[in-house]
Amino acid sequence: MRHAFIALIAALSLTGCANTSEWLSSEPVTHYKTDPASAKLNAPGWVGENLTLTCMKRNDNRMVDEAKQQECLYISVEASSLSKVADKVADKGKKRELVDFLVSVSDMNCSTFMHRVFANKGGMDFSKGVMSDLANAISAGTVHANPATSATFSGANIILGHTVDNLASAYYLNKSFQALEAAILAERTEQKTAILKRLKAANEPYSLYAILSDIRSYDDACSFRGGLSRLAKLAEGSKNTEEAALKSLLGQ
Repeated sequence: MRHAFIALIAALSLTGCANTSEWLSSEPVTHYKTDPASAKLNAPGWVGENLTLTCMKRNDNRMVDEAKQQECLYISVEASSLSKVADKVADKGKKRELVDFLVSVSDMNCSTFMHRVFANKGGMDFSKGVMSDLANAISAGTVHANPATSATFSGANIILGHTVDNLASAYYLNKSFQALEAAILAERTEQKTAILKRLKAANEPYSLYAILSDIRSYDDACSFRGGLSRLAKLAEGSKNTEEAALKSLLGQ
């Protein structure tokens, strides 16, 4: 599992990402400090009126008609504005609205993350071609590279298991990325169900701080770490089931 994680990180790094961490997890719903220049967003209802919403990251790719507008990729609630709703969560109806709102923002951010990461095969194919061409040119002497550059290409091939093609075959054709995507969604579904159950519990207090803690865990599940953790749980469960079946067969 650890080797798979390292290889996946290496693959994403080779796609030309300026910031690899951006591709490893979704943006959280709340931030304690935001850029004053960030675009402020409006949302309907009493929740939207009281909370300050900020566009955390925008798509830098312009439209073909050179339009000035950019797409907002990740939305965040300024944590300081949550003090405005702290006294309102005593009302169960408003508490439900707040939780629904925060969950929906997390879902939107996670959806953006999933589309940007798991639709990344095209970028990897491009990177594969560039690396292969450069590596072949260097080895053939067509392109003269300094020792550091040659070592970089050799190191990249070692990290990826000799060639980028091997990585693509191992992790795309064998559908490991699809398994990771499904694991992330399963983990978030489980956590979302737990949040809603806690919200409906009549005798259990559910404070604003507890809500924010659960929402942050829900955010964290939308990540490579969350998906790999889920896969590890499934593998452990499968192992225990097989061991129990074997013991039963042996009469132990």
